[in-house]
Amino acid sequence: MSQFSLTRSIKARRDLEARLRRSKLLHGHSAFVDRPEGGWRRPIPTAPIPRSRAYLLGARIHDLGPRALAELLIEILSGCDALARIEKYAELDPAIVAAVGARDLPPAARTVRRPRALVSGVIFTAPVEKTSKAGNAYVTATIRDGKGDAARWWKALVFGDDAMAEVLRLGDGDPLAVAGEFDCQAYKTDTGEDRLSWSIMVDAVLSARAKPKKAKPSQDNPQPFDTKRWEGGPGDGIPF
Repeated sequence: MSQFSLTRSIKARRDLEARLRRSKLLHGHSAFVDRPEGGWRRPIPTAPIPRSRAYLLGARIHDLGPRALAELLIEILSGCDALARIEKYAELDPAIVAAVGARDLPPAARTVRRPRALVSGVIFTAPVEKTSKAGNAYVTATIRDGKGDAARWWKALVFGDDAMAEVLRLGDGDPLAVAGEFDCQAYKTDTGEDRLSWSIMVDAVLSARAKPKKAKPSQDNPQPFDTKRWEGGPGDGIPF
């Protein structure tokens, strides 16, 4: 067989395999995909329903909103019959789901809460009160946790009137303990050394410094009572 005939035969075989593969995919049967360099791969698992039906189910579930999609995923991951649950969810009316308030995710599910920490140390840099772009007041401070090479430096962002007032009373070297959500980010120094940056969003503060006592009213100037002197007498209408 000539080289030309061999090339045509290989091309014809590949065209036939491609048509057969497309036909099987359209009719929901398993198909094989040949490697670019030749050979065979494992059979591609096909869906138990036509692609058009899958598109329709996907559109209906999408109309239900993110809450329904999340609940469906939880049920499927729990071991339920995936196709049966998808079919059931697709029967729901999006208008009813929205009317009962089940379309959107709850606020707590849309936010990722950071882990909390309790940090005990001393003030390294004096607290400074600042204002955010949104006009909210907060206090920044640097806390040293530990000593020597084992020391860890925390960038503290303090929020809340009580916590801010407590931190602003402190100065360099004053001990304190703070609690809140923390974060840790890796960075490189100018010399290429890997280090960690620690920060904490403070919402509670405990310090060793006693709070100033409120001034009490002086005994020399007692508060006057709201009294009236009786100026009655004979003929005032009182029968005794």
